[in-house]
Amino acid sequence: MERNNSYDAIVIGSGIGGLAAAATLAKLNNRRVLVLERHFQPGGQTHAFTRHGRWHFDVGLHYVGQMARGGGTRKVMDFLTGGRLEWSRMPRTLERFIYPDFTFAAQANPQQYLDDLAARFPAERRALRRYFRDVKKAGLWYGFRSMANGFPWPVKLAARGVFALFGGLGRMTTKEYLDQHFSDARLKALLASQWPDYGLPPSRSAFGIHGAVVSHYLRGAWYPVGGAGRIAAEIIPEIERAGGRVRTGVNVTRIIVKDGAATGVAAIADGVEELFHAPLVISDAGAVNTYCSLLPPGVPIPFRAELAAFPAGCSALVLYLCFKESPAPLGFDGGNTWIYESYDHEEMCSAAAGGDGPIAYFLSFPSLKDPKAAAHTGEALMMANYDEWKQWAGHGWRKRDKEYYAFKEALAQKLLAKIEARYPGFRALVAHYDVSTPLTMEYFQGNPAGAFYGVPCVPHRPLQPWSCNVTPVKNLYLAGADALSPGVVGAMMGGIMAVAATEGAAGMMKVMGKIMRAAPPAAR
Repeated sequence: MERNNSYDAIVIGSGIGGLAAAATLAKLNNRRVLVLERHFQPGGQTHAFTRHGRWHFDVGLHYVGQMARGGGTRKVMDFLTGGRLEWSRMPRTLERFIYPDFTFAAQANPQQYLDDLAARFPAERRALRRYFRDVKKAGLWYGFRSMANGFPWPVKLAARGVFALFGGLGRMTTKEYLDQHFSDARLKALLASQWPDYGLPPSRSAFGIHGAVVSHYLRGAWYPVGGAGRIAAEIIPEIERAGGRVRTGVNVTRIIVKDGAATGVAAIADGVEELFHAPLVISDAGAVNTYCSLLPPGVPIPFRAELAAFPAGCSALVLYLCFKESPAPLGFDGGNTWIYESYDHEEMCSAAAGGDGPIAYFLSFPSLKDPKAAAHTGEALMMANYDEWKQWAGHGWRKRDKEYYAFKEALAQKLLAKIEARYPGFRALVAHYDVSTPLTMEYFQGNPAGAFYGVPCVPHRPLQPWSCNVTPVKNLYLAGADALSPGVVGAMMGGIMAVAATEGAAGMMKVMGKIMRAAPPAAR
């Protein structure tokens, strides 16, 4: 059975980038948009799930910066959600970085953060002052180069020249910058502590993305009241008001291309193929999936082979913890806890989780951030090497063998034992737990090699022809993190930029101007 359905636009994937694009089209242009999601829940990395009817978990969102009321990023989010989504500010002590012989508490105040670092490493005071200036500069350069990719070719060419002349900070690796300006190995490790936020250790990551992430959280972070699932829940009605629809459990198999232009998609729902048609298609399925899987092989994409060979980012194993009671008495709060068993981030990123080497892991407690939480929950995330899991790849979660489940259970027990050793009494609080592996991420999110953040932010990524909203196929645009940068805000703005790219040379200025004017009064 085959059905034909026509819409003003089709969005592939319901991550925050896809939902942002769909809602922007609906609210600004009154477009009837169809969003197709392969998972049974919308939201991508912002979706949530429930266990035993009372424990609620987020799959990817842990904190979001720049959500202070009245700020530009908050206005965009309020525009997308109709101003209905509330945000709870996280503690002033936002991050606790724990290393083998010291702990550092990072405050949500740039000057205090700098002063505390300088007090611990007085010989590096001057370099630290420069570092706090440089992370902002590098982040701005990285954002400028990424956004310029969506501009018309003459502007893009000029932007490349400007970036080549003045964007040296953004093009360095994080390790190169730290080695150039600091001598204390412990301080260099400490300054690189947030690398799991973008998924690459210092030797591989662009200092531009490091600067963007660090500066994003310098003045604090927020958490959506009711959990990350509220983001999609509040955006979807904005899409539906214009006659649009968000469908889950629909797997897009190909983008239909006629005479060099995208005209719709083919998808499988309940074992039946359906064809959907629209004069505009926006993909939030990621660059690799879009160019290497969804576009037919006969469609000429000059960089397809290069993109397919691009290295994957890091993946993770996540323990979703259901607690009997609050973990607060053990010293936890709504802030983030990062534990590093070594100062060598490269070793911890590449090490086999099943081995005896040092590991890196992250603890987050959604119920301590959310004033509406009904039961206490926690998440323990351990960086993982995909090579340990690839022998079970491609079989689907229902067909994995006993060895797979035994391996992930062994790692869960290993991680729980490490947490218990550091925080006695932790295991006694755990009523139930679930384990997500790199294959879980690969299966549900479609990220190659289970990469947590999609295509990795190496220094030369912003220069790639696929790292932008505009594609070689007419009427086809790319949204989400691969079009701009990882994280909730980066992916959200990647969706806004996809719509802006359809508006011509001044599209971004036009769209953002409309969004600022249309944002609910409470956001102003």
